[in-house]
Amino acid sequence: MMKSNNKEVKNRIRNYILDGLDFSGYCGYEGYPAKEPETVNDKILLCRDIFREEYGHNIRRMGSEREAFMGWLCCLPSALTVDCDFYSVRKVVAGWMDQTSVQSSRFSDDEVWERFLQLLAREFFEMVRTAEKSK
Repeated sequence: MMKSNNKEVKNRIRNYILDGLDFSGYCGYEGYPAKEPETVNDKILLCRDIFREEYGHNIRRMGSEREAFMGWLCCLPSALTVDCDFYSVRKVVAGWMDQTSVQSSRFSDDEVWERFLQLLAREFFEMVRTAEKSK
């Protein structure tokens, strides 16, 4: 089992985020780009902008942008598709961390779900920071 700050784990999480991005319901509509962004950085920044537009009002209420992002993911946004059932989330997290089924079963469904959201938020905002620096 690898630690969550392992470079390979981080890359797996980032690939999961990139695979889940879908702007088909946004691009071409007022206030959004006419076509889907082509670069990874532009895609991440567009996702961040959509999050802030749809759920930004909760940042202050929830205490941080990261906590609000985790709440947004629980609402199953169409811009970023994530697994939402405990079985799938457990499999995804186990895959990221190279956990065996025995190692994975040591954690409750709620603990796995919370860890899933925390890892997604951590890597998403790290990707946002990288994208902002490259602009």
